[in-house]
Amino acid sequence: MNNKQQPWLCIIGASHSHVPFIKAANQLNLKTIVFDRNKNAPGYKLADHFEAISTHDVEGIIAACKRQNNSKKIIGCLTYSSDSQALKAVAKVSELLCLKGFSTEALNNINNKCIMKERLREFNIPTPEFFTVHNLEEVYQLKNKLKNIIIKPATGACGSIGVCMTPTTNQNLEILFKKAFKYSEDDNVLVEVHYPGQEYSIDGYVQDGNIAILSIAHKFVSNLGPNFLINGFATGISPEKRRNKDYTNFLHLSKLTSRILTALKIDNSFFSIDIILGKNGPMVIDCGLLMDSKIDYLLKFSGTDIYDLRCRLAIGEKINYFSDWKSFECGYALRFLYANKKGRLHIKYDIIKKILKQQPDLIFFSWERQEGDPVKLPTSLADTIGWIIVKDSDRYTAWEKISREQFNNVFSVGGAS
Repeated sequence: MNNKQQPWLCIIGASHSHVPFIKAANQLNLKTIVFDRNKNAPGYKLADHFEAISTHDVEGIIAACKRQNNSKKIIGCLTYSSDSQALKAVAKVSELLCLKGFSTEALNNINNKCIMKERLREFNIPTPEFFTVHNLEEVYQLKNKLKNIIIKPATGACGSIGVCMTPTTNQNLEILFKKAFKYSEDDNVLVEVHYPGQEYSIDGYVQDGNIAILSIAHKFVSNLGPNFLINGFATGISPEKRRNKDYTNFLHLSKLTSRILTALKIDNSFFSIDIILGKNGPMVIDCGLLMDSKIDYLLKFSGTDIYDLRCRLAIGEKINYFSDWKSFECGYALRFLYANKKGRLHIKYDIIKKILKQQPDLIFFSWERQEGDPVKLPTSLADTIGWIIVKDSDRYTAWEKISREQFNNVFSVGGAS
């Protein structure tokens, strides 16, 4: 069989996050073309063909795919990078080669937060009031008027980078405005009214208009100084005393999800939607074309092969996964680990070994940093040093379990950085 007859999948990125997708593609008997400027990236040796092109180089990736398609049968393209340029490359390649995938219009609808919010309003979908600002004076005026605000980049940015809660002083306000301005792709900053309530992450996929919600997770966030941090998630079944109330909320959120995806024209893609549910009802905070951070690992741990699913979605193969969050027979929680001071990381493998010996099938550890790496107080999710997943009887018990003191003692920070 020559290369033109063999099916190939383009994967934009060779990081640790992309390795499971490369392996899943191999299991589906797909050849992989992998793009990354770093030849030392973990996915380099796993790729059938590697292009040393940055995931940010949209035109370079398009040209390479066009060239490679002359000798290879490219049938899909994906990335698991939240960078807007990598996502743009996927959309452009999919459109150029007539592949299944999200459109550049959908990407623009979610990448530009102002456009996103205007689209939601057109469809009468509730979202917090917002203002686009261009200078610090406008932010001062809004803070004095609104009190509780969130400052974020208006366009682009990855995860929670550049996002902050209500600053306590004008000096903090200036620092945080400059940070949001730095990470915004169009030099605009978004000031959004902050509403209290329980935040949820709704994660799943849509294929040819058919929606499958794979997780509706409680999202736990904290405000460490002015910085917006995600502490973790809990998903799965609710305890008996909460089941009816949670089911009513989840049913409402499911119906809202369908309207959001229609408004933003998202199809043939993963999706992740952040919603605050408070006394004012549901408020849509954000939407993305990937799973929320590390939700893919949580779903994999719970038995949903998210990597196989994404590859099949990319090549247009009909998927028969359904809304598994309805049928979970237990609960799962994922908690991020952050440094408590500046220094060097020490992982306490003896304590971890003891915990895993007691419950080997119910707990999973992973590390973003290695022993001896310099670490610091977190400013965003990018400063995660590791994370833990646990399984228990229900989502609430799982989160309570993962918050126990024993899990605070699995690492320490000391020495000079």
